[in-house]
Amino acid sequence: MLQIKSIIRQFCCFIAIVAVLPSCKSDSSMDGSAPIGDQVGVGGSMARFTIKGDKLYTVSESQLNVVDIFDPKQMSVEKSIDLPMGIETIFPYDTMLFIGSNTGMFIFDVRDPSSPRMLSVYEHITACDPVVVSGKYAYVTLRSGRTCRNTQNILEVIDVGNPTSPVKVGEYQMEHPHGLGVLGQSLLVCEGDFGLTEMDISNPENLKKIGFVNDIHGYDLIPLRNKNIAIVTGETGLRQYRITEDGRLGEMLSEIAIQKSDAEEEAI
Repeated sequence: MLQIKSIIRQFCCFIAIVAVLPSCKSDSSMDGSAPIGDQVGVGGSMARFTIKGDKLYTVSESQLNVVDIFDPKQMSVEKSIDLPMGIETIFPYDTMLFIGSNTGMFIFDVRDPSSPRMLSVYEHITACDPVVVSGKYAYVTLRSGRTCRNTQNILEVIDVGNPTSPVKVGEYQMEHPHGLGVLGQSLLVCEGDFGLTEMDISNPENLKKIGFVNDIHGYDLIPLRNKNIAIVTGETGLRQYRITEDGRLGEMLSEIAIQKSDAEEEAI
């Protein structure tokens, strides 16, 4: 039986699937935080698949796969690219894919949608590693844990203006960072049992912590810009927050709370 926490964590993937249904043909800007109407799918930073035009890109533990979805009744894998073990997440931005692994971040060019071309690898300490991108900066969280083989909890800021040569420009101590997302000039970092941390990224090379939400378990989030809503998922449930005009996290609009059983508490 699937544990309730696993169902909640996969809600981000559900959002992406729903957004695909209207059309598999339209192109997109590939910005994972762009308005839904401008793209065929919206996913969080923990997502393991994304869509551009007629292609579905998925990651397994050691591969990037390209799937032709022009005809949903006859989908086929066009190409599989071998990668080192430990691949975890995939995030689209502009004409690139940013793939997070427990040893680094891989940047792929997909201007030829059927043949992704690796541009570079940014290596870091062994840790769990989701990534999001805004402008010419990538934001990567590295966290500790039994499955992450890491004792540090940090946020790294990486200049990807030249995607063939990414450079770290900042590092910040966090509590226990998981998924993350950009809201205008704010970066929201989910911190597990510590809730959410909001950071001002108006100067990407000098971030400042500007807000906290402590009463929620934060796993991942999806900004829905055309709705001015941010969806936050976690082991305690799912919440919707309003995004303010200046791109900040606003009031909570709704919540689906989850009560874990004693057996689930022991299994975590």
